Amino acid sequence: MLALRLEHILDIFCACAGVMQIVAGSSLAALVCSDTSGIKVDCYSLAGEALCHVDGLPADASLEQVENALKADLGVGRFCFDMFDDSGEKVKSKSSELARIVIVVRANGFELCRKHLAAMADAASNPKSAQFNRSWTAKTAPEVDNLQSMRVLESWGMSDGVASIKFMKVYSHLVSPAEEWNMFNLALMQNFDPGLKTLKHEMCQHWLEVAQVSATERVSRLPAPLVLMCRSERGAVIDCTGFSIDPTRLQFPANFSKELQYSLHLNDKHARSGAAALRHLVLSSASQEWEEERKGMSNEVMQEAFRVHVQNEELLSPPPSQEDLVRMAHAQLRLSCGLVPEVEGRLAQPLLAFMAPSCCGGT
Repeated sequence: MLALRLEHILDIFCACAGVMQIVAGSSLAALVCSDTSGIKVDCYSLAGEALCHVDGLPADASLEQVENALKADLGVGRFCFDMFDDSGEKVKSKSSELARIVIVVRANGFELCRKHLAAMADAASNPKSAQFNRSWTAKTAPEVDNLQSMRVLESWGMSDGVASIKFMKVYSHLVSPAEEWNMFNLALMQNFDPGLKTLKHEMCQHWLEVAQVSATERVSRLPAPLVLMCRSERGAVIDCTGFSIDPTRLQFPANFSKELQYSLHLNDKHARSGAAALRHLVLSSASQEWEEERKGMSNEVMQEAFRVHVQNEELLSPPPSQEDLVRMAHAQLRLSCGLVPEVEGRLAQPLLAFMAPSCCGGT
């Protein structure tokens, strides 16, 4: 089911005086006219007040192009838009097949991400920093506004608007489940060995790099190591798993300190190869697709992933290469964030066909 969403970073938009104020919870209507000359969109309040008119879109415009045009004309990039047809179903047609749609405005889901960005910029999660705050938690951390987040992103070279949104999607997707994990409790981890004390900070540094690459580059033929969260059969975040094209030499992300790598080795946390890596890929992919709103179905997918994870028979013959496994892990991360992954070359077709049920929630 394909929803047309306009996702950006702020939480509220006030239009000019005399024009409808659009806030989270507002409902709008849009009429879409498509012919051989192109696509036109007129947007109204439910009371019939004209809000914007978009034209000049090509007849074969993608949903993303329609999204960008509406975003620019309505000026509501600060929100998420869910779009529904007259029957109440989320929009799943091609842009050229749309007619009348109802738009439900909601706040974006980047609040946690903004808090994390501010904490990382201040080194609040780094025990070796003077700014370390062992009591920092996502629930108690103060709200961070968009302007502050944008300054942080710009300082990391993320000034492009579209790339910034992709970055926020990927980083949010990685840190949101991790905050459920007890190993991300800063106060608790200070009771462990020196390597594990920095686990949260170094993991988040790794994910910042992953998010930046995911937002700006294609999946490389020789991708960097990747660490992802894993859930239990009941949906609880319980572990992490790593993927590396050379698990015998470069098992961990480049920013991981020797102390952290040593601690992870002691706890049997390292990149796998061969059939074991494929089983971990199935498990991590299902974990990424887990949704609270679809908890029952998500848990069924996790149970099937665990069944595959523990079985010993060969899953694919011939087995995929280590490079293909890591490339697939990077591609599926982007897919789970709602991004279309661009890759150098082609993904291995047998592996792609095998993993399709994992990335589609079992459908």
